[in-house]
Amino acid sequence: MSLQENLKLLDALKKIHLDVGKNSFTPEADIEHFHPEERELLFRYGSWMKALVDGSIEPYTAAQEQFIKTAKGLSSPITEFEKVWIKYQRRIKWEEEEGIYFSGAPIRVCRSCGQAHRGDCIRSDAQRRPSHLNEFYQL
Repeated sequence: MSLQENLKLLDALKKIHLDVGKNSFTPEADIEHFHPEERELLFRYGSWMKALVDGSIEPYTAAQEQFIKTAKGLSSPITEFEKVWIKYQRRIKWEEEEGIYFSGAPIRVCRSCGQAHRGDCIRSDAQRRPSHLNEFYQL
């Protein structure tokens, strides 16, 4: 294969990765107790990470290949992506073992307080506006 053909293939792979990354991520486990940065990482890149692990998309970098190895338990997690994915997978496994069924209610980040909630914000200040629920947006 020529260099030009390899570059075209790489560009096609990148486009596929970007398209998959645009898909919204629906957690299969309760991640509300995860650190906010971990939740953000999952909501932002979870569909892409899942697609790499399940083989829906092919890795095109050494870091992606390492991520897959880690996700399959062949190496210890080092990067934040690997650590969060392993933590998420362990949570899924724990919920299955404990018979806990995740409701799938969306976690929303409050624009006012910056915290993630499944429902109404419980800010400590007493000046919460009645329209506060309208200020939520989904990640």
